[in-house]
Amino acid sequence: MFRKIIFLTLTFIFLLTACLPVGQIQVDIETPAARESVESPTETVAPDVIPNSTETPAPTEEPSAALAGTVTGRVCYPSEVIPAMNAFFRNVHTGALTELAIAENQSEYSLELEVGTYEAFAYLQAGDLGGAYSQAVLCGLTIECLDHSLLTFDVQTGQTSTNIDLCDWYEPLAVPVNPRATLVADPALAGLVYLNMLATSLWRVDATGSATPALAQGDMGTVVSPDGTQALYFKNDDVWLGDLTTGTWRNLTNTPDRVEYPAFWVPGTDWVGLSSHNPAESDGLPMWQLTFVRLDGSGYEVVDPGAMWGVPAASPDGVTVAYDVDGAARLYRIGSGVEGFDPAQYGLTGVEKISAPAFSPDGKQLAWWVSGPLNGGNTQVALAVFALEAGTVTLIHPYTPISGEGFSNPVWSPDGQWLASNVIGDGSRSALWVFKADGSEEHLLGDGAQPVWSPASNALLFITWGSGPAYEGALNRVVLGDWGIAPLSLPLGSFPLAWKGES
Repeated sequence: MFRKIIFLTLTFIFLLTACLPVGQIQVDIETPAARESVESPTETVAPDVIPNSTETPAPTEEPSAALAGTVTGRVCYPSEVIPAMNAFFRNVHTGALTELAIAENQSEYSLELEVGTYEAFAYLQAGDLGGAYSQAVLCGLTIECLDHSLLTFDVQTGQTSTNIDLCDWYEPLAVPVNPRATLVADPALAGLVYLNMLATSLWRVDATGSATPALAQGDMGTVVSPDGTQALYFKNDDVWLGDLTTGTWRNLTNTPDRVEYPAFWVPGTDWVGLSSHNPAESDGLPMWQLTFVRLDGSGYEVVDPGAMWGVPAASPDGVTVAYDVDGAARLYRIGSGVEGFDPAQYGLTGVEKISAPAFSPDGKQLAWWVSGPLNGGNTQVALAVFALEAGTVTLIHPYTPISGEGFSNPVWSPDGQWLASNVIGDGSRSALWVFKADGSEEHLLGDGAQPVWSPASNALLFITWGSGPAYEGALNRVVLGDWGIAPLSLPLGSFPLAWKGES
């Protein structure tokens, strides 16, 4: 099941469907003829609560110790000896983890847990094999028992949950990632946060070069906070907030009538930006709308009813959000509302479509992918870097699209000198390029995706896929200057998300 989910997700991204803002790869599509003209920005108002305030959310109360129940079960292993192991009991709603050491040949266990809904699994203390309380346990663990998905169970105050047997050791891929796992990475990767695509979990590399699990959930659209301690990710049509220091999570949006995807953090505030839509209002294609919510779940508001094609981006000062509506550029000024963005004011004419914005780290430049008969020429696609204070524009890598158009948000290097971006529609599957921000250099890295810069701006990570399954993508590093591409030693399926440490 894990492999199927990952494969379908990657297949969907490579189809480059514009209606689903997963990760950074977005596709530009023709506006349906029946769609009305773009809504006037003057029809949109700022939220009642100004998002750039920094009100601290009220602390969450810890459950009372009295609100606990007992869990009991058998410990099994397919051999004459039951090895020593560690049992884990995870609250599925919060991610809170309780660990219990199981001695060699211990065949039963009992422990108290706080009230909640849990899953139970175990890993050998010597080795990496895992087992679990699963559907196959209820089935009797016969050869006909093919469903190894984990079961959940409820712990109620003063009651005992029995027969939570840790006995299914026959499908390791169904077991959650070992919370105590450690992989040897590279000290040069310290601070890297990546998705283990096979186990759908987030991992982080520490200063010693060891990679350990940080969160037992996550997806390829995960957005890591600027300080690297939290993550936003998609699950069950909602955006969830994960704590990468404690391994816990909670549903941030919890909206039964809307679907959300994480988009960006608003720096210096307790707000985050989302792409959301109401399926009941869809005419076949989701109409993703710019949405804000506080980190405590309050203040949820759709601030522009227009349908976005690409993923929006926040300025580093947390004041402005750049986005498009039906391929037309807009700016949302937090606390005041929506205004247009006219490329012609910077000397660029002929823009018919614009999307996939990215602010430079100092906020003085704003990059967009644009297309149309630019400056009176033939129809082309180019990366346009607008100097916001100088009022000028630099066109980077203009090309004539030959296989459809698509826009992928460029990624600025931390020093603001370089941009990495996929170029879509030039005939390649997904060409990854690195451009000098002033347009003086460009380097083709080949087919790749998900560029992540080193903190020192001297190296770039990205993932490539071969002919095998999507979860076998290889993580690579290119060093600026020599431009040699080298595969990294992390396992296949290591999908880079953010790099916050020292390089």
